[in-house]
Amino acid sequence: MIGWPRISVVVPVLDADGTVRRCIQALLTQRYPGGYEILVVDNGSSDGTLAMLAEYQGRIRVLTEPVRGAGAARNTGVRRARHSLVAFTDADCVPDPQWLIELVSRARACHGADFVGGRIGVYEPSSSLERFTEQIFDQQHAIEGSHPPYAITANLLASRSHLLDLGLFDDREESLVGEDVDLSYRGFLFHGSRFAFAERAVVRHEGITSYAGLFAKGYQHGRAAAYVCARYRDHLDLSWGRRCVDPRRYTRVLAALARSLVRRAERVLGGRWSDTDVVHPLCDAVFNAGKQIGFVISGLRRRGRRSPVFVTPPSPTQGLGGSTSTAPSLSARGSPSDQPVRTS
Repeated sequence: MIGWPRISVVVPVLDADGTVRRCIQALLTQRYPGGYEILVVDNGSSDGTLAMLAEYQGRIRVLTEPVRGAGAARNTGVRRARHSLVAFTDADCVPDPQWLIELVSRARACHGADFVGGRIGVYEPSSSLERFTEQIFDQQHAIEGSHPPYAITANLLASRSHLLDLGLFDDREESLVGEDVDLSYRGFLFHGSRFAFAERAVVRHEGITSYAGLFAKGYQHGRAAAYVCARYRDHLDLSWGRRCVDPRRYTRVLAALARSLVRRAERVLGGRWSDTDVVHPLCDAVFNAGKQIGFVISGLRRRGRRSPVFVTPPSPTQGLGGSTSTAPSLSARGSPSDQPVRTS
């Protein structure tokens, strides 16, 4: 890349009038020298979100997407983007002022990277439970510690052309969870997509404030895992049945619960365990219990169904660092034909 490229920032939003203002304010005050646009894609809000977004007329572009799901909203943003690079964050996230600079700087350092994901922290955490949220959105582990790697869209930079080659996010009704993992797996398995982690590119996510919310988030992740397992089981030797009966997954929940109870008892008796030492194992147990239950129930509903994966002939694509590679274009819905909207 020469100079600082222009970027389109895409933010899907649904009934987020309580959080999206912070997000927009943080985006408007980015210290990025290359120029950027902000596309907020409303996904059918029924609260005061649209009225609030109207206050920023002329400074952001507000789009609408009637098809339910963050994936569909992000796809609309990509199709309508004016610039060659697309950055994603969420309506309940607050990017640091240097966010875009750090994403682009990391992309330059990792020539040929197709996805650059940044760190996801917690916005003004007030409890150990909220701080546990960082473990759920561990971008570094997702990119550097998982195989295949995947990128979390709360903090992500990609080239528009590569996203189009991949066929964008799966926005079918059955795929309302796990669409970022699905996109990453498609890219890695069939396109040779490369991933890089940007430690200093930080967004801060709204923390989870209750154990019920933590269980619900785990259940959502379990549904996503069942979807990915059904779609890629032939490519990754994934088995829904084996995972359902894997004793390690149940042992982890019980061990974490026991660890929390023991530490709580020891602290009552004068032990030096901190609040985090006691709460985080309980959080781990609650989250992973929800995740396993979501996986089992969603998998039962999907029995016998599988989402097809289609691979089209190779086409040259350019990585974020400027290098060119040959990658097949893949899409479960066909290649998008939409061209970027150009306005004066």
